Amino acid sequence: MQTKPEFSTRGSIEILWRLARLWRGLCLAISLALAAGLATGCATKQPSAETQDVLLGSGFKLVTPSTPDQQALLKKLPPGKFTVVNRKGKTWYVFPDHPHNQAYVGTPDQYQSFKLSYSDEQLTNGETGQVNLAKDSAEGGAWDALGVWGGPY
Repeated sequence: MQTKPEFSTRGSIEILWRLARLWRGLCLAISLALAAGLATGCATKQPSAETQDVLLGSGFKLVTPSTPDQQALLKKLPPGKFTVVNRKGKTWYVFPDHPHNQAYVGTPDQYQSFKLSYSDEQLTNGETGQVNLAKDSAEGGAWDALGVWGGPY
């Protein structure tokens, strides 16, 4: 006569707990990996030391916003890309450095010099945004206070 094997309730529950802990650990590991990937993808792009050196060597002026309006304008600029700002009939190229709360501002000639000196095509190959600031706009006033639009260029 065959008997059915006996299952220990305690042993079955222990196996289930181990599987549940394994599942939770796996879910936690996946969640952490996704969060790290998301944080890396959303991190503000900081210009490399080489980029900063070439910007300054090309004649770009380093400016730091000093008012909340100026800081808000800086935050609007796309990280890691030039933004073309047309202000008072002149064209300016602005490259933000969000982690240091500053921006590099230069003329078209300085931008061309930068392009000739720098090899990262992502920064110079058409990756610019256009910004037109009206003479009387509130944003224009904030930019004016930085002192670069009629400055030493």
